[in-house]
Amino acid sequence: MATRDRFEAAFAEQTVEWAEEELALSTSEIASVVGGVDRKTVQRWRQGRSAPRAEHRKYLEYLNQLRHLLETSFRTDEAKQRWIHTPSPAFGGRTPFFVLTQGEIDTVLEVLAGLAHGSHR
Repeated sequence: MATRDRFEAAFAEQTVEWAEEELALSTSEIASVVGGVDRKTVQRWRQGRSAPRAEHRKYLEYLNQLRHLLETSFRTDEAKQRWIHTPSPAFGGRTPFFVLTQGEIDTVLEVLAGLAHGSHR
């Protein structure tokens, strides 16, 4: 694997690991979040055996944006988990977790960015 591919494989591995551990996303849910890839592809990323393509790397970058916004918006892990699993009018009464697993990470990022910058919907 070329140096760039190794770097991108490590980035994917770390991102998938975070999504599994911190968001409690399953492999199938992560596959949905990152543009509908096959769950076996996510498993290869998790094991550092392959690097994502550009279109999937974009969604992994979105997951890292989500990570950053969650960490800067909430002081505790409990507060993060409460927000991600509480239905919100901003999501039509759905939870951010549900919206995320439906492949609408951009919607979750938009709402969370608004919260991080002090605006409320």
